[in-house]
Amino acid sequence: MKSDSIQSDFSEEDGIFIGATEAVFAALEKAGIDLESRKIIWADGENLTVGQTAERIHLQTGIDLKDIENHVLVWLEVGYDPPEDLDDNEMDILENTIYEWIAEYSAGKSG
Repeated sequence: MKSDSIQSDFSEEDGIFIGATEAVFAALEKAGIDLESRKIIWADGENLTVGQTAERIHLQTGIDLKDIENHVLVWLEVGYDPPEDLDDNEMDILENTIYEWIAEYSAGKSG
């Protein structure tokens, strides 16, 4: 019964948010990124832009495209697992480039 009370504490909007988060992070669990081309490298080898990635996950899940797109950007910022062998300088460059990518995409540019 406790799980019912916990579940009732979440709004429908919370459920949509959680569903989109889970869908994106699961789909991109083994994905990489190509910073130069601003593409996400899927586990199957396909290289897709943020928009194409969102469309692919949307088609697989039926979750609202804009919600998926927003969560792909969140994944880039906090969910992407960078290579472990990066030194501090390389990590700073990686993080700054990801932030630029997100800002450019959010401003309506490609990627």
